[in-house]
Amino acid sequence: MYRFQIRPLKSLPLKSRPLTTHAVAWSSDAELAVATDDTVHIFLPECPSPVGDGGGEDAAAKDPEKSQFSLSIRATGIFLPLPSVNTQLCAFAGVRLPPPGAEERAERASVEGHEVTGSGASLSQVIRVEWSPGGLGANRRPVLMVMTTNGELLTLGEYVDPQSTAASGLRARSTRMWKVLWGLGAGMPIPAEDGEGSYRTMDERITSFSWAKEILPGRALLAYATDEDEVVIMSVQHFIRPDSAAPQSAQDFIWQVREVARFEARGPHQPLDTTDPDFTPSGTAFSLKWSPWTSSGGLRIASLAVISKNHVGFRKIAIHGGWEPGQEPSIEVEDSDSGGICLFLSTDAFVEWEDMVLDQGGSRVARGVIGTPFEVKPFQVDISGPSKPPVMEHSTSDCSTTYPNHSLTNPIAGRAEGLVIHRAKPTSNDPVPLYSAVRASATATNDDWYETNIPPTVQRPVPQWVQQIRQSTQRLVPRDDAVGDPSPSSESDTDDEFQEEAGKSTIKVHPWRFRFWGLASSPGDGSTVALVSKHSAQLPSRRGLSKLVFGSYPTTQQGAAEDQAPGLSTEGRMWEWMYGGGGHVPGATTAADNIDLNPLLRNFFTGAGAKQKCAFCDGELQNDGTEARCPDNHTFATCSSSGLAILAPGVSRVCAICHRRCLKDSELRKLAAEYVGLEDAVPPSGELCGGCGGKFMA
Repeated sequence: MYRFQIRPLKSLPLKSRPLTTHAVAWSSDAELAVATDDTVHIFLPECPSPVGDGGGEDAAAKDPEKSQFSLSIRATGIFLPLPSVNTQLCAFAGVRLPPPGAEERAERASVEGHEVTGSGASLSQVIRVEWSPGGLGANRRPVLMVMTTNGELLTLGEYVDPQSTAASGLRARSTRMWKVLWGLGAGMPIPAEDGEGSYRTMDERITSFSWAKEILPGRALLAYATDEDEVVIMSVQHFIRPDSAAPQSAQDFIWQVREVARFEARGPHQPLDTTDPDFTPSGTAFSLKWSPWTSSGGLRIASLAVISKNHVGFRKIAIHGGWEPGQEPSIEVEDSDSGGICLFLSTDAFVEWEDMVLDQGGSRVARGVIGTPFEVKPFQVDISGPSKPPVMEHSTSDCSTTYPNHSLTNPIAGRAEGLVIHRAKPTSNDPVPLYSAVRASATATNDDWYETNIPPTVQRPVPQWVQQIRQSTQRLVPRDDAVGDPSPSSESDTDDEFQEEAGKSTIKVHPWRFRFWGLASSPGDGSTVALVSKHSAQLPSRRGLSKLVFGSYPTTQQGAAEDQAPGLSTEGRMWEWMYGGGGHVPGATTAADNIDLNPLLRNFFTGAGAKQKCAFCDGELQNDGTEARCPDNHTFATCSSSGLAILAPGVSRVCAICHRRCLKDSELRKLAAEYVGLEDAVPPSGELCGGCGGKFMA
């Protein structure tokens, strides 16, 4: 790949605005999602032409003005609570759902017990989006979960039909394979946990959710909170149907969603009646957040931060032993919180964890920050430490959290609407992680709307969007230009009126202010994106528009590949190479040898390539590792995983990063029977490209 082929990273205008904050999310594969009041925007990144692809300069010159994220999906932001969404999920478990009637649909449109949706007035708009960990969905890509005002969770992602031949001919990523995969929430049927082929209809309203960090390919944990102050842990799996009688080429992946744990999360503070003089509102759609996983004594341990009324509790959750596909994990949830913090939170509080666990004196410590209405509060939790006694129930007056204990009284200047925690070195002993945050609004008189604790010794430039917004808010123009008033009337014949109009033209004002709706960082933390809306500082703003603005490293500030964050997918490393200051990606940006992600497969077919013949003239093939050629100059691509020549169409898959092909498992088994004589002993090809480690298009 060549650097001049990288598409420019430009601002993305949107024709609507979000309903809540934290409305932008970046996946581990650099896919971007935005939730606005009427649309869910999903932007898919595109990579330059790979080395040796032949497109090179011609491909770049063909459309030089095309910017990054031109490939996008715009789904409606109003999702009806239809039980039929889970028809396929239940079918995977052997459950057949009865067809719903019109009366049932009308009844499920409103669920009692909630102020917004109790009367059926909710439009079921999206108020939050979050990407799953990598490796969960089709082709091991993440899926997107959205939460609606009706208290439901819907999962969007790619669906590859094994019976369809359209996907096998893809040469670029497509949006046609995206669909609603399954959902959770009131009125939604899901397979019963008893495994008897029955189903249950969920009767709980979901108020918040959070995906656990990556565990294993095709396996993940999901936590959601209900309006009954409970937290539910669900196991989510995506794997090949084990009892399928179809040939391997037609086997399909199935979803399995089961409840594995449930606990109360009311918090220690006694509830107050809304008529009480000391009552303050609380509640947030961001009340749950998983810490990173750590291994200790054969266990995988993480801490789940749970926000309740003026309290943040940390519940330890452990996975015992392994987790085989199709089997439920052995989950252990502590009976009480392993720690907690009492502080004034009000509404829309949130928690962010640092994406690493530190070893401090034999303890495994995870750090993070709590976003309160007026300031950012750092914390750290010992994940592997012993359990602590539960916090006794008490009143907020006992811990002085009824009202904010802070001199700042302007939420616009203090409230963090978006926050990202930056990657630090594992040897960092600072109790406060490095972070950047944006306040509710940026105005000419609010200078500290962008906050960061990155020390000057860290060579990290201020994002470009910060500089652009600062210039716009500090700009001065004549007031007539700012408010759009017509020029002074030429028919005025009095000196006083002329002087008055002339005086107005000399007054200069600040024309613009900005409202922030979210902030996110790229997979390797090399670039950031902010969701903002631009408003007039002089007149009421009635246009519901917003915009995504980016900050990235210049291409001259490229680091080494070993300096990148560990554990990134090939897609994440590609993004950091393009826009985040990251180093080259072997097998993708450089003409490097195969990574040999599956050396067993390549060793298994050693010598088999010499036995292959040309599909047209039956001549001997000369294989140089990237292509095979016969004496009559018939050329065939080679499998980047096994090294064999690909002699027929429709038997391979294309990598979305390096565009090399890998033979499907069914074709490998056929070739193993023909050239090796061991059809049942062939190692699996895996779900990643053998040339660069990227994911396939279909």
